[in-house]
Amino acid sequence: MAKATDALLDWALAAGVALPTDFDGATADIAPLGLLDSALDGADLVFLGELDHFVHEKSDFRLLFSRYLLARGWRSLAEEMSWPDGLRVERFLSGDGDLDHLSLFGWAGDLRDDRDDRPTGIFRASFDLYPTELMAAEQTRFYAGLKAAAAGKALRYHGFDIEGLPGGGYAEIERILPPGAAAFRAALARVDGETALAESKRLEALVPHAPSDEVAVALKATAESLAYIDMTYAAETYQATAPGMAFREGCMKRRLDDIARLTDGAPLVLMAHGFHLAKDDRLLGRQVGVGPGGGLECSLGHHLVHERGLKAVSIWLVHGAGADSQPFPDLPRRFSYPPGTLNRRLSGLGAPTLIPVVGAPPGLFDRPLGIGHMYNAVQPTVLAGQVDAILYLPRVTPMRR
Repeated sequence: MAKATDALLDWALAAGVALPTDFDGATADIAPLGLLDSALDGADLVFLGELDHFVHEKSDFRLLFSRYLLARGWRSLAEEMSWPDGLRVERFLSGDGDLDHLSLFGWAGDLRDDRDDRPTGIFRASFDLYPTELMAAEQTRFYAGLKAAAAGKALRYHGFDIEGLPGGGYAEIERILPPGAAAFRAALARVDGETALAESKRLEALVPHAPSDEVAVALKATAESLAYIDMTYAAETYQATAPGMAFREGCMKRRLDDIARLTDGAPLVLMAHGFHLAKDDRLLGRQVGVGPGGGLECSLGHHLVHERGLKAVSIWLVHGAGADSQPFPDLPRRFSYPPGTLNRRLSGLGAPTLIPVVGAPPGLFDRPLGIGHMYNAVQPTVLAGQVDAILYLPRVTPMRR
């Protein structure tokens, strides 16, 4: 008896474009990505959504597509990282700084010394076990590759997430405060013994008095990060973090508004977990766990597309098997997705493959598919109208030094 075929796999083989098995984001040919050229016409945003932050291949995915977009004139990028870290990456890309002081890389020199701002609840273990050195190595590789690809052209780079280790905002504000802002600088000074919530409220009250829009944005981002910490870091269960996750998603939306204002609405490449960048939350099934928005707030991507009315082209990185370096000790690191998921149905692909979703025959992507992602969670998703293309990797590996 002939073996049954899978129409989804058949589409991937017929319409997809294979990449080298061990493609390098810094050197791989960007020509195959040309199948996205027509979709980019008139686009305001490109979403590069990974489904796992902690795999080695994430940096290659981001760098490959960033090179493609740089070659087509895109110059503004934003990442799921803190506002101060984004400013510091931008200086590195311009040749005017290094990457030594990124909180993403474990820099703690901006923290207060009179208060411990680390989580005390369910997030504490992941903070203690966070793969900081691995993340620093992988992200440095990405930033160095991006700098080389820019070839001297000026890039804007932004962070739009909260500060997990708060304090960098103070240093960044100090960099841009005018010499005559003595009264503002005095009001900005930390108060001994204040709580995170009290500090947040003090900084929030200063926002209307900021001497520039850039200072106001950094101040607001710092205040909101402290409010998030107050809401979330003592939570003892994942479900108890839901209000904080909703608040965080709102912070991301406000940072994107800030970025649009500071860059005069320049086309923007957004890099984050794919579910932060859902084009349409209505195409997601019941949320698995406490993800973006905590089930209480629409995703950043939905906001940009349906509330802001912007045109987004979305590419998700999906993997079939392998392992990651995620830091939660009670959650799995090795992937095992059930039959019927997109991950398993594409397992017949022998090489990384860019698969178009737009233009696929009816019945392939216009009904819910299980999409496996971090911690072996499976999220039901209708991909038609959600993403324009998928980069499928048969196997991913943990981050590397």
